[in-house]
Amino acid sequence: MDENSLVDIRAGVGEKVVRCGTGYRIGRSLVLTAAHVVQTGDGQPYPDILMLIGHPSMGDREWRTGTVVWSGGDKTDLALVRISPLDDLRPPRSTTLVRYSGRRPYAYTGLGFPDFAGYGTSTRHVEQLDGTMYPLSTAERGLQIVEQTRWPRRSQNEPWAGVSGAAIFVDGRSNLGDESLLVGALVESTSVSESRLLLCPITRLIEDAEARRAIGKDGVEIRLIEIGDPPQKPALYNWVAALLWPLLFTGAVIAVAALLLAVLSAVVPERFFGLAAFPVALAPVLCVGWAIKSVVTRWRKRPGATGERAAELREEAKRFGETIYAREQRNQASATYVTDPGDRPADVTFREHSITYRDVSGKQAGTLESVHGFYEATPSRRLVILGEAGSGKTVLATALIIAIIRDGIRNGTLGKSSRYPVPVRFNLANWHDVHAKGADFGRFLSNQLHAEYGLPEVLAQRLVDEGLILPVLDGLDEMDRLETPVEGAAWSSAASRARRAILQINDYHREHVDERPYVLTSRDQTYTRLGTRLSGATIVTIDSFGADEIVRYVRERLEARPDLSSRWEPVLAQLAAGGGCFAERVLRTPWRLMLALTASGQGLFDPADLLVHEPEAVADERVEEVQRQLVGRFARATHGRLTDIGKADQSFTVRSPEDLETWLGQLARFLKRYGGTPISAREAISGTDLNLHTMWPIAGDRLVRFVHVSIHAVAVTLFAVPCLLAVLGGAGHGLATITDLPAALSELDGLDMLRLSWLVGAIATLYVWAWWLGVTKHPWRSKTRYAQVRTLKMRQMSIRERVVAAIEIALAIGGSFALLAYLLAGPPAAILIGLVVGGGFAAAMDRVRLDRGLTGGFHPGLAWLNDMVLATALGVTGAVFFPSALSYPAGAGAVFGFVMGFAGAFVLSLQAWLRYVIAMSIMKRRGLLPWRLGAFLHWARTAGLFRISGTGYQYRHIELQEWFGAGVDAPARMRHAVPGSAPVSNRQAESV
Repeated sequence: MDENSLVDIRAGVGEKVVRCGTGYRIGRSLVLTAAHVVQTGDGQPYPDILMLIGHPSMGDREWRTGTVVWSGGDKTDLALVRISPLDDLRPPRSTTLVRYSGRRPYAYTGLGFPDFAGYGTSTRHVEQLDGTMYPLSTAERGLQIVEQTRWPRRSQNEPWAGVSGAAIFVDGRSNLGDESLLVGALVESTSVSESRLLLCPITRLIEDAEARRAIGKDGVEIRLIEIGDPPQKPALYNWVAALLWPLLFTGAVIAVAALLLAVLSAVVPERFFGLAAFPVALAPVLCVGWAIKSVVTRWRKRPGATGERAAELREEAKRFGETIYAREQRNQASATYVTDPGDRPADVTFREHSITYRDVSGKQAGTLESVHGFYEATPSRRLVILGEAGSGKTVLATALIIAIIRDGIRNGTLGKSSRYPVPVRFNLANWHDVHAKGADFGRFLSNQLHAEYGLPEVLAQRLVDEGLILPVLDGLDEMDRLETPVEGAAWSSAASRARRAILQINDYHREHVDERPYVLTSRDQTYTRLGTRLSGATIVTIDSFGADEIVRYVRERLEARPDLSSRWEPVLAQLAAGGGCFAERVLRTPWRLMLALTASGQGLFDPADLLVHEPEAVADERVEEVQRQLVGRFARATHGRLTDIGKADQSFTVRSPEDLETWLGQLARFLKRYGGTPISAREAISGTDLNLHTMWPIAGDRLVRFVHVSIHAVAVTLFAVPCLLAVLGGAGHGLATITDLPAALSELDGLDMLRLSWLVGAIATLYVWAWWLGVTKHPWRSKTRYAQVRTLKMRQMSIRERVVAAIEIALAIGGSFALLAYLLAGPPAAILIGLVVGGGFAAAMDRVRLDRGLTGGFHPGLAWLNDMVLATALGVTGAVFFPSALSYPAGAGAVFGFVMGFAGAFVLSLQAWLRYVIAMSIMKRRGLLPWRLGAFLHWARTAGLFRISGTGYQYRHIELQEWFGAGVDAPARMRHAVPGSAPVSNRQAESV
């Protein structure tokens, strides 16, 4: 494809342009285009045809006239137009025409001038076309179907108008060297989908005798070839190529290890050989495991796995969207009722503020019910929602997410293409490396999908790359708030994470020619202060409640509460009188209106406090003081309301409002102190989201890790002692050896010393590994297939899943204890202890529903797969190592390795859970948090204090988090005593 052969065509009568299209020079004076571009409806050529030759990047170009020399009419819809004059035009590159006879879909490319690309000062903008052609798909008149990879939303009736006649090329490198082949020209779009276009094959041109004569007169040598499906390398070749590096590396490690073992055998005495050789021998085993993992990873990334194929990728996107839909519905249900469950939310209204990329501004308004239609009508589907604190920005964004997914599921379009992406909420406050070199908005999205929603990394990256995710961005206000918590601290635009995020988002969208929509929510003051704007975004502002809206809503909500309604009546009367009274200033947002109604319903707030007869004398400080009091009383009022109506989670109960406030304060101060603390190269503790697997530092970083290491040391010791006794006295006689340990030591021969040295080396390695697992800041966390959002999967396990999980626990724990008991006392003790310990652990873990991934999700099949992989690997290793190095039977080595591998994989999957349990046990002992923190957070979500955020929880409103996070170092504006609420003690403030 030669971009300098691109032709911009205008056809009409005189100065009136009737048709615009695209063409391509296939000869010195001939241009190939669509017939309907240069002909009227009755088949007559337009009298005036103007053409601009070449790509706009060529610089100055001249308009030239054209004359139709051949037309295929409606049957072919191709035409040849002769250029005039030709004096200064260089001959184009030779073009090869191709008939594609293959059966597999193939990629194409081309250039065109569609209307959606826009117009410059003297020419139209170019759109590079690319996509897939389907040779076995059929359309009317024998046309072929092509599908664009990227396409616009239907912002006008005919977005593809102007692209007719665009030449389409297929890459011929796999067949004919480095050459592009002309297969046809686009002639029309379809009504089925905006991504599907119709192509007229170039063979229609060659099959017409008149067309061949016209081409021959131009001196063009017709070169028509036929190609089929490009040859593909066999699957075996692809597998060998992918695994060559792991195999070579593993082979090199094995060779080096063998050499080192030979050197050690010659240098180290035989009785100490195993101690020195075990770490060396372990290296090849680890490399073999790494090679196996490479095979598994390659298998998972094969075409058809984790969304590699387009159809399966879309299915993954749809499934993910359905999960998001369920989560957002739960958030809306728990965060929008006011006085009773089931109440509909206070409807917020928004007004279009401005359109940043046009010279016009609109005044269109909308509500919760119409937000989806309003969003779809925006030119770019990039929306910025602004409003004051508590005005309903999150409620509006939630309503939009639910509406988009609901309509997508209903129409069957959800996740089908980048035109119908899945809306997903992202917390920008978690973008901790926004200032880092190489920071990228797309990478942030994929990392969050993996870290916060549990999607596999490959799938997350593919969903972002293909534009199947619609980011709904929250947390812009908290990006700088977390770094400057003290009121009055200096703010620098250069250091602002929020401003840098805006710039990164703009850069990301400039780099993607296809449309990438987004939704951003922010306080209007924050967005204005940043001094930069999101390009191409429609800005809407949420209106505050007026007096009439407050009166109407309160009366509707309190219709069934005459006792409470009578207390509000004087306030409503003052509001109805108008004049911007004090009550209107306090209750102007849905958040504060909800706080006031909830608190007054529990007798913690007297509506009469809003009666001020001289509103002009009321200072802003007084309004803020009342608002702070309402926030401070919300938790206590929520606890009382749930107690009254019985809407608490029956599996967990908060006994007193004092406990509730203490727990909420601990969690808020944890976020305040540890927010932004890195725990791995790509993950940091969120400043707003409570994820259970990152909450262990709440009890003290060093203390929790010390206890973790101590537990590991005890476990390794329990393993080491029976093994040592079995080596000294023989398997099944370990306990008897204790009574006569000196004699057993004196009777050790060379083989026994060799076995003992190997065992000591293994134990030393286990201690080092156990120490590392205990001190790492990012403990191993079990992956589950249900971890896309916080779920109730653990509470909803079927009987079959519970039985399968119990068997796994019994085999892992009971099997390892049975093996150690066998080494000490023989088979009878092994059977008894294995059954008792395994059954006890299985029953206990079933009772608490062991959530090893700390996300509420669990998949027994995946857990068994992980256990069996390590068990098989160690079983094979033991079957080879025991007879060759220790002179034990191969069967004993296989059993020992299998049991230890199964138990080791299970214990490894518990590392994050164990760290969390240690922290919660410490906090429970201090009386600062419940031991079942996950159950409490679920209870708090049901109460409307939290909402689900990814696989964690988030305070319902940042003001609530700030209130409970106010400790001894909090800003003065947050340190106010609240009547009816428990003060924060120094001990509580310092516990984190």
